[in-house]
Amino acid sequence: RVTGPDGQGLFDARINVFKSQTGEWYGAQTRRDGTYQFALPAGTYGLRAEPPQGSSLVVKEIQEFEFRESRKLDIAFDRGITLSGKITDPDGAPVSDVGINASAASGQYFWAGSRADGTYTLAAADPESWRFETEWRGELSPHWRDGHRSKIEVEFLALPGGGTNVR
Repeated sequence: RVTGPDGQGLFDARINVFKSQTGEWYGAQTRRDGTYQFALPAGTYGLRAEPPQGSSLVVKEIQEFEFRESRKLDIAFDRGITLSGKITDPDGAPVSDVGINASAASGQYFWAGSRADGTYTLAAADPESWRFETEWRGELSPHWRDGHRSKIEVEFLALPGGGTNVR
């Protein structure tokens, strides 16, 4: 069962398990009560649980777990910091289908995508020094293709006492 910080079942979380030796992966969405289920062959797996998009809950990862015949694996999401914004083109029009990737020196990474109105929300664990990168996933308009960058890098640094500094 997947739960939020309040202990309640969490609907529409994405659970991905992968077998690093073979590259096989399996995905499931949580039901209304937070439950999920996989039919997996026996083996060693990694797991990545992604909360519903737009929430302030932080991705959970389990690097390695053994699965034999049956296993119950509960996941409890923690609340993180929320970064949100809007992606626009040089004329101020919203841009959808832009991936916003955040990675930390610790190896953690988080992802969000811009919606039709260009807005995005990304929840991350307490910031240390994060590197943010955007990448276009949709078809580029002529305006973006002709001399405009479709990739932007931003670094947010945690400041003492809270807050962030953008470089």
